[in-house]
Amino acid sequence: MIVRQQWNGEVVSVEFRVSGSEVTYRVIQEGKDAPAFQTVSHVEAEPGIYSLIRGFRSFDVRLEHAHYGTIAQHRSSRVLLEPVERNGRRGKGGAAGPAQIKAAMPGRVIRVLVSEGEAVREGQGLVVLEAMKMQNEITAPRSGTVRQLSVAEGAVVAAGALLCLVEGLAG
Repeated sequence: MIVRQQWNGEVVSVEFRVSGSEVTYRVIQEGKDAPAFQTVSHVEAEPGIYSLIRGFRSFDVRLEHAHYGTIAQHRSSRVLLEPVERNGRRGKGGAAGPAQIKAAMPGRVIRVLVSEGEAVREGQGLVVLEAMKMQNEITAPRSGTVRQLSVAEGAVVAAGALLCLVEGLAG
């Protein structure tokens, strides 16, 4: 599986191969030669939380699955993992149409960063949700227009609650 992410303004792809408790991976930066695969061991510490061990270093990663993709969180860093086909196209086909942006966990809406009718770009912050004493910026999965805003600042939302609809642009 290959996932693509923008990291510090640079497009980075990570190719994974899973075999038992070992994962081999390599980070591929656009326009650069692919490095050799590296190995990391993993254990699912609790449902959705993985402990990754590489050499003498350990990392805990939480995976949250939502309709628009999977979010990987390490410490306060959250990354939307976007599957990519081998030919470079998005795994989901980059479909246009409304994307329902839902809360991945229960929390309180701290800030609403957009308004209905506003044009947004992929990765732009939409809502800041506080959950488990951490503030999480929920971002647009693709460029488009905010068609519906379903929450207001101060609102308490349940996991899976609709936050907003983004009408996407064909990609």
